[in-house]
Amino acid sequence: FRTAGPPWFLFVIRSFFGVIHALNQLGGSISFRQSINNCVNVNLRQETSVNRERQSCDSSTLIGRYLKVSIKDKGADIISLEFPSRAVEDLEDLLPEQTLAKLTTAGYDIASIKNAALQRRCPPSILFEDKIESRFYKIWIE
Repeated sequence: FRTAGPPWFLFVIRSFFGVIHALNQLGGSISFRQSINNCVNVNLRQETSVNRERQSCDSSTLIGRYLKVSIKDKGADIISLEFPSRAVEDLEDLLPEQTLAKLTTAGYDIASIKNAALQRRCPPSILFEDKIESRFYKIWIE
């Protein structure tokens, strides 16, 4: 099983399959088409307005190829992620909530780090690295 998208979407997929499974076990048949169409239309309108406000990150204009995220605790890898460099646009969504909270508490503004990288067209560079508590955090573009 392979999927692409923001990490939270996996929970949406699991929930949807759970509802379908329950309906099959109960022998019920419900058409979700109208409900899903209503949700999709609303989300498409919202997404269109968000995309207008959002900085464009056309992957053909980016300098770096990969966005990498590494979190180590006492030298051992806890998280080691690699994404296409266009994923910088979704940096806040890619980081685990606990990590994002720790970085924000430590005084780092991930949105400004992201915007600065996008304005420079994501050149290979270290966006962030620091040791907070016992963990070493590093986010960079290769």
